Amino acid sequence: MKFTFNRYLLSFSILALILITVFILSFFHHRDVALFNAVTYLEQSGKLREKFISNWRKERIGDSRVIQANELIADEIKKLITNESNSSIKNSFVKWLETVQNEYGYKSAYLYNNKLDRVILKTDGSELNLTYPEKTSAEILSRNDVHLSDFYLNEGTDEVSIELYVPFTDKSDEQPFAFVIFRIDPSVSLLPYLVWSGPEESGEVLIARSEEDSIRFLTNLKKYDINPLRYKISKKDAQNFFLGCIIKGFFNI
Repeated sequence: MKFTFNRYLLSFSILALILITVFILSFFHHRDVALFNAVTYLEQSGKLREKFISNWRKERIGDSRVIQANELIADEIKKLITNESNSSIKNSFVKWLETVQNEYGYKSAYLYNNKLDRVILKTDGSELNLTYPEKTSAEILSRNDVHLSDFYLNEGTDEVSIELYVPFTDKSDEQPFAFVIFRIDPSVSLLPYLVWSGPEESGEVLIARSEEDSIRFLTNLKKYDINPLRYKISKKDAQNFFLGCIIKGFFNI
């Protein structure tokens, strides 16, 4: 009787051990599959957004080069520069700027002189005569080509913007005689197309810029009150910071 009981106990113990082993193996298998699927989704999602940004950038630059090559527009700018008091030419050109601005969803448009230090006319009606740092002006002037800027913080309004520079030149002179600049609000024209669309509500898309030994945030985070472009972290602390973001998002802290 005692032998039979011990045999049953041994059989039960072996069966329990087998079941526990199967459960553990199954758990780790499903965990690995879920982790693999999550990583794959993030990689594919990142590549799609990267491709979208690249195409968005090419479209902005390509359309601006079409504008730049339009000799009729260049002639109107020359007329305006030589006779800034002509209200008819000025109103006509402002209407054209507003048409382009509204068609592409830009925030505002400006006509600058050839040194980027004076606004000839603008569409936003503000009194602020925006000027650019010497380093920025020198870089744009040296390019002599359509240029789409990186995210930058407008010190006058404390807003994050992107700017599209369209230089106009004479065939006989490589130096621009004027610039048309379109100001883009990324929160309206770009970021809405990059929002998180994954299965987890806690997920979000963060855009950041690598700067030597630090990472500068270009967009905000749900659980943090971050001022984009003013906030950056050391690359050494990045892993702990983003781990904290994951924990806050997962537990909805």
